[in-house]
Formats: sequence, structure tokens, C-alpha cells
Amino acid sequence: IAMFILEKPVMSDILDSWISILYAGILSSGVAYTLQILGQKYTPPTIASMLMSLESAFAVLSAIVFSSLVSGVPELPTGYEWIGIILMFSAIMISQLPQKKEQRD
Repeated sequence: IAMFILEKPVMSDILDSWISILYAGILSSGVAYTLQILGQKYTPPTIASMLMSLESAFAVLSAIVFSSLVSGVPELPTGYEWIGIILMFSAIMISQLPQKKEQRD
């Protein structure tokens, strides 16, 4: 919708990109979402929430793998991005640790 408000769309450009649009609509959204729901159905809640929380870290790692497969040169994150990935991963792992129960006298 914003495209029609902020841009002047050219139909030939849209038609030239139909494969990318179709891929984004069907595979990225429809198939991936369906597989995620099916996977969560058979996964314990703790593991499922941990995997969902790590979605952005998996996205970065997938980008590294796919960029090296496509271009032969991996697109590596910057130092700050690596620090962010490590901090996020650590925080999620720590949040999944069992809490100590307080003993009341």
C-alpha cells in the first residue's frame, strides 16, 4: 500500500520481478510459516521458545552460508554484529536455565 502512496510504480518493473514476488509470497511466507507451526507441534515448549528467540541469529548465520554458496565469498558480520549475536545467544541460553528455588524457614 505504501508503494502506491510514496512511489510511482511502473507495471513493467513489477512484472519483471514476478519470480521474486512469487518466491517471497509462497515460499518465504506460506511454506516456511506452515513448517514452523508443524515443527512447534512436536517440540517441547522450552526448546520451541528458544529456537524462536534465536530466529535473528539463525538468519545471520544462514546469510553467511548462502552468500558463500551463491557468490563464493561469505558475507561476514562486522565485529559489533558478532558481539550482538553472542550476547543474544548467551542471554537466551541463560534465560532457559532452571531457577534456584528459595527455601523459606
